[in-house]
Amino acid sequence: MDIIYASMGTAIEKTTTSKNKNKTNKPLFATTAAVAASYYSLIGPPSSKSQMVVSSSSSTSTAAATINSSSSSSSSSSQQHLILLQNVWGMMNLPAVKKLSLQVSKIWKGASIAERIQIGDVNCFVLSRDSFPALAAALKRYHRQQERTPSHLTTILETSAETYHRRTTAVNNNNMQHYPKKNVIFHITGGGFFAHTIAGDLPFLLDWSASTNAVVIVPEYSLLPDYAFPTAIDQITEMYCSVVSGDAAPLLGFYADKVIVTGESAGGNLGAALCVKLCVDRIVDVDAILTQKKLAKMRKENHHAYSSQSGCSKTGGSSSSGGGGGNTSETGDA
Repeated sequence: MDIIYASMGTAIEKTTTSKNKNKTNKPLFATTAAVAASYYSLIGPPSSKSQMVVSSSSSTSTAAATINSSSSSSSSSSQQHLILLQNVWGMMNLPAVKKLSLQVSKIWKGASIAERIQIGDVNCFVLSRDSFPALAAALKRYHRQQERTPSHLTTILETSAETYHRRTTAVNNNNMQHYPKKNVIFHITGGGFFAHTIAGDLPFLLDWSASTNAVVIVPEYSLLPDYAFPTAIDQITEMYCSVVSGDAAPLLGFYADKVIVTGESAGGNLGAALCVKLCVDRIVDVDAILTQKKLAKMRKENHHAYSSQSGCSKTGGSSSSGGGGGNTSETGDA
């Protein structure tokens, strides 16, 4: 987040006209923000630049709250707040910024895989710090197919709980055995629900991939104001189920072994909503999960009880044997 705020603060400072503080050169703003974000990713963000955006956002938010409670004469402050949010968040959603960030991450972080593909009707980023030949080959096939036969058809989202449950439980084991297993980090970016902050997330996501040897999948869910609730959470659920069920295995070249859901800011909200939806709608078998937890707890308690009893019996045997040799022999056996 500091990188995002710092790059936007630099762009606002460099592109805002002196005559009109609310007017910016949008093409120049996007370019400046992208270059600044890449630069700050290497050297670290200066606190002064990020503080400029944070303080401006705080002051304009206060002004907007005042409008709702009392005066309507402060409508210009509300407009200023909207402009600030559009500048800070909206520019991060530009394809040029995302593309540049991917290229910088490949060079700087040494990412083996950093691609943008489509699962269902939702675009997503697929990241891997380490080489993964199966995924790399699958992505090459995907891009060749896209160039050869571009599709103009959209995929209809199946949003019923029954459909999700069927897809997450009915995994075709015969087909899955042809694909390698791989752990997945399913990360949902922030951005106030009307932008994706993938440009600022790439560095730490690739670090996570390196430390866990997992593939990172980042969905580009639909945004406000063009798409309202529950479009985003439905798309995220659909993609999650595609990955977990193995439906996306032919596209990715692997099937998910273990999946962890993460999110930042608005993405954290959506990540929590996804987990709740999976449980409330019974998309996942909650009873089976609870049973597994109970069994694991019982095994742990039984193990501790056995260890305690075993320790007591060994101590008693050692003392009854009397000699030091007995103690040494019993310790060696243990």
